[in-house]
Amino acid sequence: QLHNSDLLVKNIPHLVAWFCSDSSSMSLKTVAISNLLAAVRRFPNVLDKDQHIRPMEARFAKILTGASLETRKTTSTTLFGVRIVSTSSACNVTEVDGTPTRDFFTCMNNSHDYSADQILNVHIFSSLYSWLFHLYQA
Repeated sequence: QLHNSDLLVKNIPHLVAWFCSDSSSMSLKTVAISNLLAAVRRFPNVLDKDQHIRPMEARFAKILTGASLETRKTTSTTLFGVRIVSTSSACNVTEVDGTPTRDFFTCMNNSHDYSADQILNVHIFSSLYSWLFHLYQA
């Protein structure tokens, strides 16, 4: 319902609460940030600094610096096209050059299976320019 501007503006507090909640699912967080970005693009002056912007940016910082540095690597043994044994083991997320990541996860890291927090990290990083540009342009 992005075409209904009144509905979008009325739901900004709910979108912020869903995104900032520790208990919300990743899909709900993804929908919330997508709709908040639409609101920021169309109505940047509607967002309140203390109620909306600061909590969102604090959560951005937490997501961007707190994504896990571990991934799961699943290997399967198949016989005649049927998986008979599947094992999963933990391994490090790596840099582009193949060395283990030391500090924090970025969109340039390689992972065998991306976890929910890593996917959200990439989503937020990809959205950051739009957020900053529309809220803080001169």
